Amino acid sequence: MPHEEQREKNIRLVTEKALDCFLENGIEKTKIADIARLSGLTERSVFRYFETKADLVLSASLLYWNRVLKRIDRMFQHDRLGGCGKTFCLLLQTLPCGSQGDEVHPGCGADAAQCGKAPRN
Repeated sequence: MPHEEQREKNIRLVTEKALDCFLENGIEKTKIADIARLSGLTERSVFRYFETKADLVLSASLLYWNRVLKRIDRMFQHDRLGGCGKTFCLLLQTLPCGSQGDEVHPGCGADAAQCGKAPRN
């Protein structure tokens, strides 16, 4: 495998394993050594791909949100086919109100006073 392909493969692997660790243990408790071990690489190799832990956190965060967006896109695709019209609305209804001053609940569209969900502070 050419060097650049192997590099990209390792970056994806480290990012996926980092996301797994961050979700399971939290960012603060996760050590680069944990990610390296799960990736089958050395710590030095991880730092070859990511200069800092913050860079790795950013990469893992992007991976996480890309996965969320893909799920939402699949729900919309399903909606267009007539299958689950209310799925996205149900997803939005699980969101808490934005703040004390919201006039309209961002999830269900109800007046915040009528919503019944506690606003975020």
